Amino acid sequence: MKPERNNLLKIIIFLTFLIFLPISHISNAAVIRSNPPQIIEAGVSPNPVTVGTSALIYAVIRDDIGIIRVMARIIPPYSGETPDEEPVLYSSSVKLIQYVEDGRYEGWFDGFDLVGVYKIAIYAEDWYGNPSIPIATEAIVEDKPLRQRAIIVTGTSHSGDLQTATAHNANLAYNTLTSQGYSDENIYFMSSETLTGTDGTATLNNLEYAVTTWASEDTHDLVIYLTGSGEAGIFQINDTETLSANDLDVWLDQLQENIPGKVTLIYDADYSGSFIPLLTPPEEKERILITGTSVGQPALFLSDGVISFSNFLWKSVSRGVNLSRCVYECKGCRRHSG
Repeated sequence: MKPERNNLLKIIIFLTFLIFLPISHISNAAVIRSNPPQIIEAGVSPNPVTVGTSALIYAVIRDDIGIIRVMARIIPPYSGETPDEEPVLYSSSVKLIQYVEDGRYEGWFDGFDLVGVYKIAIYAEDWYGNPSIPIATEAIVEDKPLRQRAIIVTGTSHSGDLQTATAHNANLAYNTLTSQGYSDENIYFMSSETLTGTDGTATLNNLEYAVTTWASEDTHDLVIYLTGSGEAGIFQINDTETLSANDLDVWLDQLQENIPGKVTLIYDADYSGSFIPLLTPPEEKERILITGTSVGQPALFLSDGVISFSNFLWKSVSRGVNLSRCVYECKGCRRHSG
């Protein structure tokens, strides 16, 4: 047989072998696509975790073909009381499952039985067997963990339509936060109007107390949501009082000297973007600022608040979008680090 025909036969046999070879074998033969799965976000909720309780491990993944497996490997902290003692040499695994079609995978882990930092590595594999680059996160397990808290404030509205809209969005914010694990006792809800479930009237004294005293005790992270009427650098907290961005900055600076985590401010009112350059955090502290408008724009509140920046944001959070991720998805979002 001629050499050319020999080579052609070899090629035909090889191609036939590839056609009938199972996909799993192809992957083992290192046939790798150019775009493996990409893990763009991962975390644990709640975090910190109370020792002996469960927490949700999640990851947001992008892929062109389809994900066949997402796993989280959990490595516990040292069990010894001193560095010389033997560490724990075992790990656990949890399979993460996609419950909604948004690339978010979740799984519960109930093995946080030691106080300390659990290291968590998450990886994904697509239908061709191509692995993602693993992404690392961690869970802080404490005897009495610091709390995640929130403050909701609806200020004075100069029109009945705006009053209805701010009440709708404030209630949506409250319901969303409780669905994300915030207990009622960890949400300070104040309003200049009469709303069901509020903890007090929206006044400067009450807000200063909530930020500098209530939130400074046993708090890890704080979310603040302000909505109502505003002007450049000013939020109309009630009929007779206004909150300036400078005063809020002083209160937040005082708070962040006493808590380890970040502060997230969500502000939706006319000209709310004017607060952003005035709320710089202290050195080595993180502050996320999310506003419904730019510096010189009025806010949009239509259909009783259903068509508004606030409604879009809180609906997104209720579907599982992390507030930190909104920094990248919302036009008015800014992240500041001191």
